[in-house]
Amino acid sequence: MSTTKVQVAKPSSGSTPWRTVIGAGIGVALMVGLFAAALLWPIVTASPRNIAVAVAGPERAVSAIEQQLTSQNKDLFEITPVADKEAALEEIETRKVLGAIVVGEEIEILTTSAGSAQVAQMLSQMGAAIGSQPGPGGEAPKVSVTDVVPAGADGMAANLTMMPTLIGGMGAGVLSVLLVRTPLRRIATLATVAVAGGLIGAAVFGSWFNVLAGNYWLVASALAMGILAVGAFIAGLGTLLGRAGLALGAVLVMLIGNPWAGLFAPREFLIEPMATVGALMPNGAIATLLRSISFFPGAATGSQWLILSIWAVVGLCMIMIGAALPGNQWRKAPATTAVTGPIQ
Repeated sequence: MSTTKVQVAKPSSGSTPWRTVIGAGIGVALMVGLFAAALLWPIVTASPRNIAVAVAGPERAVSAIEQQLTSQNKDLFEITPVADKEAALEEIETRKVLGAIVVGEEIEILTTSAGSAQVAQMLSQMGAAIGSQPGPGGEAPKVSVTDVVPAGADGMAANLTMMPTLIGGMGAGVLSVLLVRTPLRRIATLATVAVAGGLIGAAVFGSWFNVLAGNYWLVASALAMGILAVGAFIAGLGTLLGRAGLALGAVLVMLIGNPWAGLFAPREFLIEPMATVGALMPNGAIATLLRSISFFPGAATGSQWLILSIWAVVGLCMIMIGAALPGNQWRKAPATTAVTGPIQ
């Protein structure tokens, strides 16, 4: 009869080194400062520029409006002349501009609080200023302000719709690395979370609370793609670099993606390259995509779908590459037994 040799891990003795204790405390404190700086930086440095505005009316009146808009700051507005009010409305509804000025017997300011509440407020204040200035005849022009795509309470809540997408993506990425070791099953885990999260999220945001009023299946697809993009990227870094990769992915998504995505200040208010990088992050892409689906069904969304697809594909490729690397401990299932030797 043979014997069985059992290996038992001995608990480590001694206290935790002081350098570990102090280092952990300093590390957490530095992380708090980094989070605070990342969140405040876009807000503190926000400065509006290149705000797309359409102007319609007689040529002389349009020229006068353009001169007035650029007199104080030539980089504040990006002006697009259009034929009439209908053309201006089309530009707004397709998200090519954030507002319009229509010059006729009176001046009408067209805003879209669903597109940007800050820009809508700015244009409204500008309309009040125009209405207080006397014209060539000594009379102040009549100015009206119309919110053609209003946000309302649902529009304000729409800013938060991408947060569950990030939480679902980050959770899927981390858990798939820590709990699922084989690459194909890891990808299957990400796909399951994405599909289920998209369907449930669309039901909650749409049917239940009516925050996202777009087509259910389109909203569900957008949410699923957002979850997959974030989750695959984090899982890919985790597969390549282990726990350090998971931390790096979470930091990039939270500290760069969220503040630079235009959630706290519109893209037109962010300095470069913050605005451009934020639009290319999955956070910015999913926020823009969900808002377009819900409030601007005529807007082009191909670029947002492409951005999310690229993040997802890159993440999935990193998972496969990491799994193929020799000696990578994150590609194989951990040992399930510590018993060695022959057993009768």
